[in-house]
Amino acid sequence: MIEQVASAEEWAQYGLAGLVIMALFIQTAWFLMHIKSKDKSHQEFISEILTNDREERQEDRREHRTTTNRLASALTDLTNQLRHQK
Repeated sequence: MIEQVASAEEWAQYGLAGLVIMALFIQTAWFLMHIKSKDKSHQEFISEILTNDREERQEDRREHRTTTNRLASALTDLTNQLRHQK
């Protein structure tokens, strides 16, 4: 793409103005390529963050489920003990 836009022979016929315009096209093309590469790395980083967050939430749910089950079991045992004491 840059080779097509940045053909010095084509822009040479326009003199200094052509050179300036060619430089702007090259700089714009470079900027767009740079932005696309940065965007890809940012998307990968965000994907990694979301994956880590998903794993943490799953672990939190497991811990919560375990704690809830232990609490329910303790309440059941306490209820049974109180019934047998009467």
